[in-house]
Amino acid sequence: MMTTVMLSGAKADGNYFDANGGYFGPTTETTSYPGAYYTGNYVSPFKAYLGKTDEDIQTKLDALWNHYFKGDDNSKVYYENGTEAYIKDINNNDVRSEGMSYGMMICVQTNHKAEFDKLWEFAKSHMWHNPSYSGDGYFSWHCETNGETNEQGCCPDAEVYFMMSLLFAANRWGDASYMEDAQAILKACWKGNEGSLFNEQSYIITFQPTNGNNSWSDPSYDLPSFVDLFARWSTTNNSKWSQAASATRNHLYKSSNTSSGLFSDYNHFDGTPKTVSYNSNSTKYMYDAMRCAMNFGMDYYLFGADAERQTEMAKRIIDFFEKDEYKHARFNWDGSNASESYTLGEAGCNAVACYALIGEEGYHEKIVRNLQMAWNGQLMTGQYRYYDGIVHYLAMLHLCGAFKIWKPRLVLNETDGVTPLTNAPWKSAAEIPSSFTRTFTAGVPSTVCLPFPVDATRAATAGKFYTFAGVNKTSDNWEVVMQESAPSNLVSGALAANTPYLFIPAATGEVTFFGMIPNTVGAETSSNIDGWTFIGTYDKRQWDDSNHTAEIGSVYGFAAQAGTSTGGKAVEAGQFFRVAGGENSYVVPFRAYLKYTGGGSARMRAAADNLPKTMTVRLINADGTETGISHALRQENQMNNNVWYSINGMKFDKQPTAKGFYLHNGKKVVIK
Repeated sequence: MMTTVMLSGAKADGNYFDANGGYFGPTTETTSYPGAYYTGNYVSPFKAYLGKTDEDIQTKLDALWNHYFKGDDNSKVYYENGTEAYIKDINNNDVRSEGMSYGMMICVQTNHKAEFDKLWEFAKSHMWHNPSYSGDGYFSWHCETNGETNEQGCCPDAEVYFMMSLLFAANRWGDASYMEDAQAILKACWKGNEGSLFNEQSYIITFQPTNGNNSWSDPSYDLPSFVDLFARWSTTNNSKWSQAASATRNHLYKSSNTSSGLFSDYNHFDGTPKTVSYNSNSTKYMYDAMRCAMNFGMDYYLFGADAERQTEMAKRIIDFFEKDEYKHARFNWDGSNASESYTLGEAGCNAVACYALIGEEGYHEKIVRNLQMAWNGQLMTGQYRYYDGIVHYLAMLHLCGAFKIWKPRLVLNETDGVTPLTNAPWKSAAEIPSSFTRTFTAGVPSTVCLPFPVDATRAATAGKFYTFAGVNKTSDNWEVVMQESAPSNLVSGALAANTPYLFIPAATGEVTFFGMIPNTVGAETSSNIDGWTFIGTYDKRQWDDSNHTAEIGSVYGFAAQAGTSTGGKAVEAGQFFRVAGGENSYVVPFRAYLKYTGGGSARMRAAADNLPKTMTVRLINADGTETGISHALRQENQMNNNVWYSINGMKFDKQPTAKGFYLHNGKKVVIK
């Protein structure tokens, strides 16, 4: 049975990695604001204002997911069809690009990759005008549940959410295919003509990138925090994206009525309402416009680059709804002509706007009131659950501290080693979020060396780690001694960075290590005892006629499995063997080798005149017991069917009763 274990790097100021190695921590940029992008600090106001616990918040998030994604036909909006899935507009009985992109954002933020993939498969297959096939790069804004297109035109906020969710997915889950698709859409947004998603003169997002619709906008499409990230992560048009980030914040501010704080559904680039023949409510605060409060509220806590103006906007709109006593949902832009009842979606959006009021005098009770309405709101059921339900769900992710900026991380591998450290976007970073994944076999030891510390308690769930303790020469044997690095033996509580270890995994499968590494990490690290050095490497280390020739004869590799060394010597699993040189004599990055460097005690210098071809390994366990790992891996006791070994080589004269992995007659056995 294959298992996957994730090991997170230890940080003195907190852990900024999730269980997949996704990174949401601080940035190292010199220009910084108080937002979570810069600090890595995502704190739920539900804790400070309503006294909610982490358990309360997780229960609420689980309830939202189970209701809208896994509920019955009166509550869910997520529907699967084979390898695809869609978010359904129940009232209109169709699929809309905004809902699909919102659904994908919810999935990546809540770590539901399978559902994310199914939604993207539907959107990609039935809605995306893929530029690889001469498409414009945008999405049909609605289609039937069978994928049949209703209209080819796009709804630009969906494009923004699609791009952002794909970028987050690429970063959180380490999947390059998401990044490739995101970059294709990002590139398509700027065409140098009237077909651009953002106006090429004002840099404001258009109502639609078509002639007649690209000279005005919908302010609820203004998502400044997302556009700010596009300016950082897009591989094309970075200057335009930077200008668009500034223009988006300006347009959102201009769109806020200076008296009521409300927004109109459609407007001009100067922020004033836009009249159109096909929508008599376009100049009013209606269904689209309620999202504006969430858009500037999230930008406030995620970046804080426009904090003063966003606090001004928040005061205006919250003061307005306070006077209305949160009774109505629809208004003219100036706040007149109130109609319909206050909705769950509005409760969520306005609560997010309250981020910009935290610490403002006279607003404590108003913040509490808005947070209570968002928290206590009854989840939507029935015919109209789609729009307000999903908007409220997005708002709750923000308010629960569960909406994070998933940043690029460096995925290390045994081919490139640490050479990608100089590549963008890490070129100027002092520390780089990184991960390294490798497949191990239960009970089969291997060497590892990592450029970041790993929390020892988490490491213990994957297996046992041993540090080099020296080389001994007995009358008939050479042995390498390894000391277990148990949590109780570590002052810092972490396996040290740049330190070679012998690792004995507890299970078969992938183990992912992750943490922060310095941009100046070295190529070699070592541990020297009595003339012997256990060396970790971050580059491929080759020994042949052209590479490190002088070391041949004094270097030992580790044999995880039985075989024959380059010199023709039979090597048992769990032994160190002397490297003879040649094209197959090498160690790949993030592993370790042993080398006699000379010197040491007089006894060792005398013994070193005749170095052995192989050396066994003796393990000193945390409890003080000592075992020979090669004995556990050899099949020397096959005639005695009652002999068992633990994964660290401890011998049992009968079948153990404790649960775990064991070696018996040369095979791995699981006792459950």
